[in-house]
Amino acid sequence: GGEGSPNPGVVYCGYGDGCVRRWNIAERRVDKTFLGHRAAVISLHLDPVRSRLLTGSDDGTCRVWDLNLFEEDNRQMDPIAEFRGHLDGVSCVRAGGRKFLATGSHDHTVRL
Repeated sequence: GGEGSPNPGVVYCGYGDGCVRRWNIAERRVDKTFLGHRAAVISLHLDPVRSRLLTGSDDGTCRVWDLNLFEEDNRQMDPIAEFRGHLDGVSCVRAGGRKFLATGSHDHTVRL
């Protein structure tokens, strides 16, 4: 799956290899790779308030990425946080303002 961006020139896509890649539309190429998940990335959410990308994976985790930490010469990004608690893939991730994060999983639970 993929999700648009506050920057209309890029799109974020989750992949089966556990990576998220940011595609530069105009240049038709990947310009950033987010490393961290150990299984397919199955959900994405952009939080424009805090410039965060939230990702959920079949590895049962949610990871948070700070989009303000991009460095032009660094093509790889590491997460700033990892949340565990689900017994199956995290199929839904959402930010709730500045303090909350909600996740839903194939294990039929929701976590805040």
